[in-house]
Amino acid sequence: SNPQPATGMDEAAASGGVRELHTYAGLTPQLVGKLGRAGFTTKDDVLRMQGITALAQEAGVTFEEARLVFQVVRGAPNRFQEALGGRTALELLSQEAARVGISTMSPAIDQMLHGGIPLGKLTEFCGVPGIGKTQFGMQLAVSVHTPATCHGVGGQCVYIDTEGSFSSERVAEMARHLITLMISCWRIL
Repeated sequence: SNPQPATGMDEAAASGGVRELHTYAGLTPQLVGKLGRAGFTTKDDVLRMQGITALAQEAGVTFEEARLVFQVVRGAPNRFQEALGGRTALELLSQEAARVGISTMSPAIDQMLHGGIPLGKLTEFCGVPGIGKTQFGMQLAVSVHTPATCHGVGGQCVYIDTEGSFSSERVAEMARHLITLMISCWRIL
């Protein structure tokens, strides 16, 4: 068969028949050609094989190529999709819009950051000495423990101090203030 540009599905697949490999956008014409020369021209041909290794040996393709073929014909996510958790761009955008951040305890800063410090992302704070980066880091270390019932994330943290500037007394003071805020939050509830 002569590979044609991938348009989604061929006529047979559209009418409920057997889908040909050249109709899969995730398979290159070179790979489809290798498979075709070995007698694999349809999805069913691939799925009859007893796994990736068997397909690689029978079709004369690499293990990675065989794995890709199985992923594509089964509709499984590829490596890029796996890195994104198999989600679409729209799903990622929706997830980003619905995310909860760690409160900085400053409404102005939280608003500027669209809801606080984002979870699951690396956030770097930089500035001249004495500007408050350490205080801010300690505040975040305390704030992350705010329970969801008080609009927090109810998380945990590990604080790594590479300069020796961590003050347990200051963190305890911040924690006492947070507890006071949480008590008033619970009273409102």
